[in-house]
Amino acid sequence: MSNSLSCIIPFYNETDSLLKILTELSKIKKITQFICVDDGSTNNLSEKIQNKFPKILLMLLSTNNGKSFAVRKDIFQSGKRILSKSDLNNVLKSEIKGFELEVAINKYMMNNHKKVGWVENSSYNPHKIKKEGWVIGFLKDFSMTVQIISYIGLIDYVKQMIFFAKVRADS
Repeated sequence: MSNSLSCIIPFYNETDSLLKILTELSKIKKITQFICVDDGSTNNLSEKIQNKFPKILLMLLSTNNGKSFAVRKDIFQSGKRILSKSDLNNVLKSEIKGFELEVAINKYMMNNHKKVGWVENSSYNPHKIKKEGWVIGFLKDFSMTVQIISYIGLIDYVKQMIFFAKVRADS
């Protein structure tokens, strides 16, 4: 794995839990750059990030268009990339929407035998059930899972859950 990494965090109307996540990620020495992209949020989390983490590059989009839109528009132009520009263009050849960006990148990385690692941290991102309540949270999680499986297929979904990113990147 590379000696240093850039961490790109797109978000939309997240709670203050993102501040806790950034605090924990800041402790990881290999992450030398943070880029937070506010995808048209209507709350004041961007201001809180700017005040608490002045070294973080914060990009503000005027409207919410989703992560894949941000990638297609070349917002992420600085820092070291997990994917080269040509790899990213290959991933984005198909129409990607909603939660499909991450699994599309994962599938590309697996199919092309790219080296991918994970980083341990103690941050906590509550499930939608905790954020939205049991019924709405369950329905949103279920809908997201159906969308992901519809996009990559059940076999590739299971492969990612079992085999993807098993190497520790911060060791």
